[in-house]
Amino acid sequence: MHTEMTAPPFPPPPESVRVRASDGVELHVARYAAESPRAVVVAAHGIQSHAGWFDRSSRQMAEAGLEVWFTDRRGSGRSGGDRGHARGGERLLRDLDAVMAETPSDVPKFLLGVCWGGKLMAAAASARGDIAGLALLYPGLFPKVGSNPWNWLLLKGAKFIGVQRRPTRLPLSPELFTNDPAWQSAIRSDPLALTEVSVGLVRSGLDLDRMRSSVRVSVPVFCAVAGRDRVIRNRPLRGWLEAVKTPVEIIEYADARHVLEFEASRERSTADFIAWADRVLSR
Repeated sequence: MHTEMTAPPFPPPPESVRVRASDGVELHVARYAAESPRAVVVAAHGIQSHAGWFDRSSRQMAEAGLEVWFTDRRGSGRSGGDRGHARGGERLLRDLDAVMAETPSDVPKFLLGVCWGGKLMAAAASARGDIAGLALLYPGLFPKVGSNPWNWLLLKGAKFIGVQRRPTRLPLSPELFTNDPAWQSAIRSDPLALTEVSVGLVRSGLDLDRMRSSVRVSVPVFCAVAGRDRVIRNRPLRGWLEAVKTPVEIIEYADARHVLEFEASRERSTADFIAWADRVLSR
């Protein structure tokens, strides 16, 4: 059975918020308002995707009283900036700071990172103490899909040899994300999805990898992983989480391929996150 889709498969959000980054770039935030919100979930998407991919789970969270602020990374989705580019991990963390500053100040905040966005949110949670919890959904902390040694050296030296804006094709296909042909087709035809990114953006991921520290995470952590994931490595991810000193909850969805949003376990995995957030808020 294929996942039922509406047309278009990645609809515009119910509300768009524009946030200006410190360097003037306008960031687009898909806001899913909750009536009398109990908390705000500030979310970051993967390297190829955008906030629209996660419309269904965002609506489910908002209906449960968790207001969602899902930011399109600069150069992605509906955000401004050079397409597919960022010039460093610090730049992306400053963008997150700008969005956080615009969210309601009177409710707790959760950081939620999806796939590559997990790099950003893990690094952010390692540095800041003003959040209630960290959620990592099949986070790209330990990818299976990576660069060859020559490309790795190029990335390390990118800012010194002037190739930050050089495009590099993403080694990803819809079949890696989901086994559902309908969603594969939707991903393939999505005009907002990235097929290539700059060397600078990939290098930004290396920056964020260096910044994250499991021992500095001081809030509860929720992690959802796909049992049939072909994009990330779950074993080293579990090892990283074992070093976190705060309560950690890991749930594996055995039959899921990678993007839980496109799998049969989508509603259940979102409900599991909501239930975890409820437990954190009740402490």
